[in-house]
Amino acid sequence: MEVLRNLTFMPWLVNSDYSADAVNPGAIIEVPLPPTILVEDVIPSNIPPVGVPFKVDVAPIPLDFWKRARFSLNADEVAKIVNGEVSRFLDSAATVLAEAVNADILDRMYRKSYTFVGDTISTPFETGTTLRAQEARRLLDSAKAPQRGRHMVLDLLADQFASGLDIFRAADQSGQTETLRTGLIGTKINFEWWRTQQTPVHISAIGLSDSYQINSTTHAPGDTSVAIEASPSNNPVDFVPGDLFFVAGDSQSYVVTNSTPVGLASGELVLEYLPEARTPFANDALISTIPSHTISLAFQSDSTGFAARRRIEDAILQGIGGKVVETMIDVDTGLPLTYMIEPEYHQTAHEFSILCGTGVIRPEHIIRIIGQII
Repeated sequence: MEVLRNLTFMPWLVNSDYSADAVNPGAIIEVPLPPTILVEDVIPSNIPPVGVPFKVDVAPIPLDFWKRARFSLNADEVAKIVNGEVSRFLDSAATVLAEAVNADILDRMYRKSYTFVGDTISTPFETGTTLRAQEARRLLDSAKAPQRGRHMVLDLLADQFASGLDIFRAADQSGQTETLRTGLIGTKINFEWWRTQQTPVHISAIGLSDSYQINSTTHAPGDTSVAIEASPSNNPVDFVPGDLFFVAGDSQSYVVTNSTPVGLASGELVLEYLPEARTPFANDALISTIPSHTISLAFQSDSTGFAARRRIEDAILQGIGGKVVETMIDVDTGLPLTYMIEPEYHQTAHEFSILCGTGVIRPEHIIRIIGQII
């Protein structure tokens, strides 16, 4: 549990208050989203104004992350554990599970983020300025993200440049010596800064940009899908969730959430995306995409929901075939770690498992900071 606690950091940075709603694997927790409410003038009258009904949308948190780390120990290795020796097997199993939880949360967050800063020909902060952080803060402010609970999670190379910035290192500029002494940035520019080697890298198909054009005359503002076709003289290539794109004539950036082939026709797709279209896409308008890139994230904690629960039903396995099953709950992260021991031939099989789920609730409160792949 100590290894799990030390290495699992993403559940700390997002909203983990939904675990009480988690029931079964495969269950979906529906988080209601605040509706758009207009401010109107009050006009005294003997007739009350007509109420305007509104629909409350929900964001799902699927409880679909159920992973295990399994290994076997012989009698000699078990005896060492009983005698209090640290087991590299137990530590390794807890480590890979912790890394899998972090990576899953980061992956789901970036694949729903459609707002980005940076470019694919440089590394964030290598210019010696905090420009990318300031841009991300402005975009979060524009999206009305709360000021509290803002985090900056950087890949290792971006952190290398950021932690060397004078404004962070110099006590006379930052008012602190923490970065100079420890290499940790801490809380600066309205963000709490973190670094990890588990940030994802997004790989887009080569030649994707300008390979497609809009194939619809009925697209309208508010739509979240559109028919597209391969542009003339271009071979169709595949979109993947997380691809960032622009449509000619629209300055809004969009993120692909799904693409579905239309029948057997070559190069025709239905592209699903976020956010809702701000303007109608013109028929035959070209689609330009952002090439493959590294990913760091700036976000507000309530942008993403995390839920975990212990598998009480695992107790049914207790004693069946000599199995031993126990679930431990980490008091700090709330992560439930199930430990199962099962007898084999002159050895015992050991297994750690975790059941949890992640859902993006407010994608507009996640800013993708992109950089070059080295």
